[in-house]
Amino acid sequence: MPRTRAAGAPCPALEPHARIRVVQPFVFIYDYDGDETTILRIVDGRREITPELPGC
Repeated sequence: MPRTRAAGAPCPALEPHARIRVVQPFVFIYDYDGDETTILRIVDGRREITPELPGC
């Protein structure tokens, strides 16, 4: 994850500090608190993303 973890788009509906970051072709959904980062999901952006996948 990048050093500036807060750089991703916020998504508090998933977790308090959840963020979404696109690094082509992947979409990273992660949460961070202090020095700890938790990857919630990595999605291949080339696939059809449906409502069943977590979103904001």
